[in-house]
Amino acid sequence: MDEDVTKMIHSIVENLPMTADKLTDLKSATVEDEVMQQIVRYIKEEWPCASANIPFPVGHYWKFRDEIYEANGLLFFRQKLIIPAKQRPDILRCIHEGHLGMEKCKSRARAVVDWPGMSADIWKKCTRQCIRNKHIFAREVVDGDVILLQSE
Repeated sequence: MDEDVTKMIHSIVENLPMTADKLTDLKSATVEDEVMQQIVRYIKEEWPCASANIPFPVGHYWKFRDEIYEANGLLFFRQKLIIPAKQRPDILRCIHEGHLGMEKCKSRARAVVDWPGMSADIWKKCTRQCIRNKHIFAREVVDGDVILLQSE
C-alpha cells in the first residue's frame, strides 16, 4: 500500500470519536460478522462482475465496492467506518445521547459511520426514545409528511 494512503488510513482510525475499547469491540464484531468478512474477502480477492452474483446483505455494498477498504481490522466506506450489525444498537445509543433533534443525529452519524438503513434506524431510535421520554407524544401526517408534535 502507498505510504500516503497508509498515513491517511492511520489518521482516520486515530481520529475516530471512539475509545480504544470501542474500537477493539468494533474490530471483534467485524471479525464475527459474516457480511463484513465476505466484504473483506472481496476486497482482498475480487468483487464479482455483477451484483446479481452476490447474496443480499453483501450485495448492498457492491455499488460502492471501489470506495470500500479495510484498515486495522475495520471496514471503511470513503472515510466513514462501516458498523457491523452487532454493534449498531450501541452506536445508535451513542448517536442519540444529548439528543439535539433528528437531523443533527443523522448529520452526526453520517460524518463518521455508515451501514445500510442507517437513517431509518436513527429515525426509529430517536422517535422511540423521545416518545418513551415524553418529549414527543404524537405524529401527524400533513400533505404526506410526518410531523412530530412536541409536548407542551
